[in-house]
Parts: sequence; structure tokens; C-alpha cells
Amino acid sequence: MTSTQQPERAVTATGGADHALPADGPTARIAFYGTMALLCLLAWLATARLYTPMAAMSGMPMPGGWTMSMMWMRMPGQSWISAAAGFMAMWLWMMAGMMLPVLAPALWQQRCTLASHSSLRKAWLNLVTACGYFLVWALAGLIIWLAGLWLADQTMRYPALARCVPLLNGLVVVMAGLAQFTRHKARLLQRCHDAPCHPHASTTRAAVWQGIRHGWHCNLCCANLTLVLLVCGMMDWAVMLAVTAAIVLERWHKRPWAASAIGIVLLGIGLWLTLQAGSQAALPGSAHYSRMWAVLCSKDCFV
Repeated sequence: MTSTQQPERAVTATGGADHALPADGPTARIAFYGTMALLCLLAWLATARLYTPMAAMSGMPMPGGWTMSMMWMRMPGQSWISAAAGFMAMWLWMMAGMMLPVLAPALWQQRCTLASHSSLRKAWLNLVTACGYFLVWALAGLIIWLAGLWLADQTMRYPALARCVPLLNGLVVVMAGLAQFTRHKARLLQRCHDAPCHPHASTTRAAVWQGIRHGWHCNLCCANLTLVLLVCGMMDWAVMLAVTAAIVLERWHKRPWAASAIGIVLLGIGLWLTLQAGSQAALPGSAHYSRMWAVLCSKDCFV
């Protein structure tokens, strides 16, 4: 990916001195980023539309003082295809709202490398690149959904495991915060900041692979923050917006302080969740938990 702070330049094949790209005028820039902002708004509105009925469904009280979201279960009589489609729709709209601010600078740089092409051609290659990018996020979402179903089934079957979930969530957030200070994270961010938008990506096939590469790098770079989103509540608007702000901040600012500041915040939240989990562990489990699990299994919500 490319930071908005990075000048629009092309890298020579030999890695030598770069040269300024022929950029579109300020009107084109305003129109492009205005369109991206509108698409981002539409994505969040679609997310809210899908979120409302899911949020209306009460979760299941679990041993350990937490509640399992119904999004990790099939409803009685619901097919696997329908359940997967519902989750993927929610996931892709949410990812579009979260990641378009990160993708937009790279798409703009792509337009600048295609200065000799028509506006229609530029728009097409931008669209193809975005499709390749979100294809990677779609695959990641499918893996997350399958893993979530398995974990939900295991926590329903084993109360001892369910009691450990709040503590594990806190530890995951702590590890996500520590990851912000590692050299690996710094290298991933540097790659996202410095990755050139390949000037030769002027064909549909090249644009698809460019989008896939961007999507892969983004998934690696956002892995720890994505885990925070999952364990803190993918159905919580405050969590969604906070993680979005963290991703945008560390991508738009090339200085190390941005990633470090996010790491400090995550460490504080993780420690608080861990301490809270310790106090909740002494509470008795839900009395109707095992009976509800048996009812759900009898209605084919898991198997």
C-alpha cells in the first residue's frame, strides 16, 4: 500500500533516481477522493443496514461472564450457504468501509502512472485492482468465519474452555499491542509506505495481481489489529471505528510514533481486559447454558 504522505513518483527499473509522475489536475484529484469518500460512506451505511438485525438478536450467556454473538451460529433451518453469505456480506461491506481510506492513495497513484490512458481505462483498472484487493480480504473473511464456527462449537461443548475466553481475549489484545513494537511490524509498515504502484500494470491481468499483492500485504500488516476487532467485538460499532482509525493512522503516518501510540493503547486495553477476566472467573456459569447448547444442536445450528 502507499501512504498519502508519499509523493507520487515512479521507480526506475534499475532502482536509481525516480522522476515525478504526470499527475492529473486538482479537479481530478478532488473528484477522485470525493468518490472514494462517497463509496466509503455507502459501505458504512450498508454495514449498518446488515448490522441492525444481527445486533437485535440477543447473544448467549456463557460461563466466564461473557456473551457469544449469534453471528457464529446458524439459525434453525438455515443452510450453510445462507449462513456463509450473510457473514460474508457483513464482512465485505465492513472491510470496504475500513480499508478504502488505505486503498485510495494507491489507486490514485495508479491513475497517475496511467496518464496516457483514457479516463474510462483508468477507472476500469482502478476497479479491477480494487476487486483483486478485496478478493484477498474475502478469502480472509471466509477463513475467519470457518474458524469462528469451530471455536463457537468448542466453547459450547466445553464449559472450562468457555471460562477461559475472556482471559484469552485480553491476552490476544496484549500480544497485538506488543506486535506494534516489533521489527516485523515495522518492516510491514515500511513496505506499505514505500511500495510503488507498478507503472507496467496497464493491463487487466496486471491490475488484478497488483490488487492481490496489495491485499496480501494489507492482511499481513493488519493481522494484529484484525484480531483485536474479532476478540473485542466485530458487532460493536465503537470497536469497528476504533480499529479503522488505528489502521488509517499507522498507514497515513510514516513516523514510528503512530504505530507505537497504537501499541500503548492496545497494551492498556489488553491489561484491563485481562484483569477484568480474572474477576469474572470466580462468578458461577450460566445455569441454562448446557440446556441451550443441547437445544441448538438438536435444531442443527452447529452440525
